[in-house]
Amino acid sequence: MFNFSAFLPARSAARLLAAAVTLGALLPPGPAAAQGAIYAWTNDSFWQVGRLDKELSALCRRNEFNQVRKNRLKIWYTGKDNIGRGTTGVAKYGWNLSDPNGKAVPDMTYHFINDGWSDCKVFVAP
Repeated sequence: MFNFSAFLPARSAARLLAAAVTLGALLPPGPAAAQGAIYAWTNDSFWQVGRLDKELSALCRRNEFNQVRKNRLKIWYTGKDNIGRGTTGVAKYGWNLSDPNGKAVPDMTYHFINDGWSDCKVFVAP
């Protein structure tokens, strides 16, 4: 551990350390904590994950069909045509899905691109 007392009086070093610990506790989680779990990696392009559902995509844009926690579970796509779009967030009926209009179907998986934005797309897969 770094010895603050070599450069600062003990009292100042203790205050500095206490401030650093307090600040660390108040800051939001870093990128690693916010990333969510990765379900899979694939060399396919994201649009091959399922069928684009225009109705659900429109609901997503209006915040009426969304993930509860965006990208809580996701799939990374590394296909050569995926320029700028490397992940889809995953949600299912009864898990991580906000669906106030009751549009979700059991046994289907919903993949979100840009969830909550004006260009949100929802792909549906069994």
